[in-house]
Amino acid sequence: MRMVQECKFIYKGFEVEVQPSGEERYLARVLNDTIKPCEHEVNRSTEDEVLMAVKDVIDQYYLECKKYIPLEVSVTSRVYWFLGVVGLIWVAFIGLYYYFNAPIDVKSAVGTSSFLVSYSTFFNNFSAPIVALVSFFALLWTIFQQQKTHNVSLEELRLTRLEVEMTRSEMARATEAHKGQEKALKEQVQQARTAADAQAKVADAQLKSAAIQQFESTFYSLFEIHNNKLDSLRETKFFRSRIVNKDDAEVCNIQVLHNELLSDTEASSYFRTLYQLLKFIAKNHPSNDSRDFSVELLSQTVSSEEKAYTSLVRSTLTNDVLLALAINCYVGSTENHNFRNYFLLTERYSLLEHLDMDKRISYYSAKRHHMALPNIYEAIIKNYSPIAFDKSESLARLLSKINQQWNEVGSVYSSAIQRSDEVKGSVFCEIRKVNSLN
Repeated sequence: MRMVQECKFIYKGFEVEVQPSGEERYLARVLNDTIKPCEHEVNRSTEDEVLMAVKDVIDQYYLECKKYIPLEVSVTSRVYWFLGVVGLIWVAFIGLYYYFNAPIDVKSAVGTSSFLVSYSTFFNNFSAPIVALVSFFALLWTIFQQQKTHNVSLEELRLTRLEVEMTRSEMARATEAHKGQEKALKEQVQQARTAADAQAKVADAQLKSAAIQQFESTFYSLFEIHNNKLDSLRETKFFRSRIVNKDDAEVCNIQVLHNELLSDTEASSYFRTLYQLLKFIAKNHPSNDSRDFSVELLSQTVSSEEKAYTSLVRSTLTNDVLLALAINCYVGSTENHNFRNYFLLTERYSLLEHLDMDKRISYYSAKRHHMALPNIYEAIIKNYSPIAFDKSESLARLLSKINQQWNEVGSVYSSAIQRSDEVKGSVFCEIRKVNSLN
């Protein structure tokens, strides 16, 4: 916007000085020494704004100092007085002129009807052109006043438009300010949310840490009880007579050994303790928020954090204990059996990974020597799935031997192959599927 030079003008008797004040702003000084001394400064961004502000200041000053302002006769009243006086002089002039210049016979008839008729005719003929001329000037005056009023209206309209533009500009600036405030508020809200999220994460971490501490405290207490029971297991009658003697495992039916294990109070007590320890890990581990212990949960893949605790338990189980565990839980391969959850826990945590499985899987009874019968190891691979053994090397060697002799007549595995009594999804079931495809 172009800056104007310094200017002066007078409004309602007040002297106003307007000059640029730098940075596209205007400064106006209002001076008055006649009525009530005053000096006022107005600072605005545009020339129109400063002029409007100056007029507002002067108008307000007039309202406040009205008692000091002398009464003035308006221009319109002066015109009316002038026209009245001129009219009276004009009437008197016509009357006197007619009286002194009228004929003698007319003068002698003053006051009579003939005089009035003669005088009115003279007055009408003499004044009609003058009245018409005055009416014409009055019409011009009326047009002038209307034009002035119209100009005033146009000026008011211009000022109104200017005020609207100023209002619009002010609203635009207010909108920009509101946008800035909105942006600042959004940033504050975002910072508050970030802080709240950080606090929530810290709180969650603290809760998780507390839950882990509580879990580990109970886990190590149960683990200590388990270790004490494990020491007692090796002294039980079942363990010394059946498990320590490896030959019994290869020449005995698994159901017989399972019944003997359940009848041994000390052995059964240990496996119940082991079950409670495994159940506690599955149900109360911090990753299990719902504390679920359903068949669906036990069938899912175990997390590495959860398996770390069961690996600690598995490291205390020797091959003899693992064999006894397989005998204890194998009946759980049947759905809805009382040992179903125990069986699923054994598979979920791959507890049989280190069980030596490179053994014979059948034997010949003294009474039925003509037919090979299933022993413990055949029952194990026909009931447990590959998940229970994970990456067992001994099981891999056994499966390799079975695959090599699958189609050989009279092999040591023929009887086991002929008996299709394996559980669906078991190790032996997978072997049969592979060989049936080949």
